[in-house]
Amino acid sequence: MTLAAATIERVRVKRTRADLPAARARLSYLLSSASLQPPAMPPSSILLVRTMEDPLPGRIAREFVPGALATVEWQNAARDRLGALFRGARRPLRESVPGTVEAVWFQDYGEMLACLARDLASSFAPHWWWKAILRARILPSASAWAAVWAQEPRFIPAALEYLESCSRAPQTLARVHPEAAWRLLAATLQAFHLPDLAAVRERRSNPQLPPRGRNEAAPDWDGSTPVARDPEQSGAVLEARLLSGTAGFPWEPYVSSSSTPPELGYERQALLGVGLVLRRAPHVAATAAFRLRLHAWIRGEETRASAFAGADFLTPISSGSLRTPHSNPASGNRTPAPDSASSWPESDTLRQEPPAPGLEMRASPADGLATDFAADSRSANDRQSNSPAAVTIPMPLREWENGEFTAAGGILYLIHFVRQAELLRHFDIGLGGWALVELLARCLLDSAGKIAGDSIWDALAGLDSRAPGQPPEGFTPQPTYTAPDSWLIQESRDSAAPLRYARFRSRGVELWAPDGFVVLDSAATGNPAEASLRIGRSLRKNFRHSARVRPISLAVSPELRRFLHFVLPYARWRLGRALDGASLEDALLRKGTLYVTSTHVDLVMAMSEISLPVRLAGLDANPGWAPEFGRVITFHFT
Repeated sequence: MTLAAATIERVRVKRTRADLPAARARLSYLLSSASLQPPAMPPSSILLVRTMEDPLPGRIAREFVPGALATVEWQNAARDRLGALFRGARRPLRESVPGTVEAVWFQDYGEMLACLARDLASSFAPHWWWKAILRARILPSASAWAAVWAQEPRFIPAALEYLESCSRAPQTLARVHPEAAWRLLAATLQAFHLPDLAAVRERRSNPQLPPRGRNEAAPDWDGSTPVARDPEQSGAVLEARLLSGTAGFPWEPYVSSSSTPPELGYERQALLGVGLVLRRAPHVAATAAFRLRLHAWIRGEETRASAFAGADFLTPISSGSLRTPHSNPASGNRTPAPDSASSWPESDTLRQEPPAPGLEMRASPADGLATDFAADSRSANDRQSNSPAAVTIPMPLREWENGEFTAAGGILYLIHFVRQAELLRHFDIGLGGWALVELLARCLLDSAGKIAGDSIWDALAGLDSRAPGQPPEGFTPQPTYTAPDSWLIQESRDSAAPLRYARFRSRGVELWAPDGFVVLDSAATGNPAEASLRIGRSLRKNFRHSARVRPISLAVSPELRRFLHFVLPYARWRLGRALDGASLEDALLRKGTLYVTSTHVDLVMAMSEISLPVRLAGLDANPGWAPEFGRVITFHFT
């Protein structure tokens, strides 16, 4: 599975004199030159079409020769046809979809991964759209979705959030082997550029360690077979295992303890808990405190699993929760639960041969209906409100998947500055990337009061998991702020021996670079050794102006104001140099349509919104996958 703009599985060519290899090469080049994105389809949405006839037979190109390009008329007709299919497509997330539909669509990859896992983990045979994704890749089974998830680990947190929002996460994860869940967790941490777990590395380097898995019959997604285990268990160990979460999980309060039941096993608990934290508070997952709590919790679980590797702690519970092995009280043994999803009819077996070229996408028929995601769903907020340790996770108030107009789309250009200035990596202040972008934008555009009600503020607040207009929470002030090395390296290119100006204030002392940004803000008193000169009256006014903190329509605490006072002078200086004197306000006030999903942020702008200074500075380059922001961020110019 790749993030291609368009993928055609099979093309049928009629009345051509070219041999098969030549026709395949010409047709591949011909179709790759065509733009098939329907105008009404959001940029990050996924449309799966079962069959589409040629909208203009015989007119795809003037001549079927090497290097031929698709005609404009054919591209327009193909886009119109795909647009009609998109308008009539069904959405498996929100409704039961019969296997006879011509097209289905998903809002983003996170939604598609969640629906894939839900359907394959159920007892229904996979539909044609899932077979189109799984074809010739992996063996069909109830846990085959884990292999697809492993191909896109950056979208796993969003998929888990979708499953959790409808109370289906534990049931779905119960169908995957614990070792597969462990590997998915390791891949997710790597995708988000977070340190790998020591337990994962230890397990990889020493395969002789006692197995963590439970008494499961389903094969692992990489083809390995679970090790047979002694079914004997101790009542005392079982009680200790079930009560292991009472001391508090490392992912609380962002994830309710009831969302990660002990019956899952700690491998799948860790995948679900860490994944939801990455979705709801990615900046928290990157802190050392969270990592230490997670390591301590895993070490405790590893100790229990090593001491009692043969125990099977899964117990039958009521319907609507985990599916567990069947118990036989008379014999004391357990037999694996029948896996109806892993035994497909012979006619529905995935074909292993490579697809032949063709203009139609074909898939095998499927029986049954997809289960409705909303059948037994409760919102994540409703479930978490029942737990005193949980926090409310607000969601955006607008339907951002349909796009919202904004007059300040260039604010997203500040993502480049936040990453280049190391604001997330160097400063341990408890704020996420979206909160920093909003704070910087409100301060840098303090004179543009006309955008106080722009929709982009609601989007940034929703991306930061808080209500619109609410100030960022969780800020942790520091006694001393020092500039990262990247700030000083940039300064040293301009002067061999940079000066330092000292400014003494009631809260401490500041050191300023001659270019007009702060390199040190300390609560300590006295004259620092790095100081060269005191700030004179001629510079004091300029420095004060560059450090002004007047966020548009947002009240901030004195501690947060002090941090912004430290960062804003460098932001104004660095962005001013990058724009070569052009107006920063003009660069950030760019009109466009903003789309926000669980995995993507897309800003669609007209070609007339391109700014030459912004383009030369590289600020409108696509950030792509940004682990610090938990999204794939793309700028589109049409």
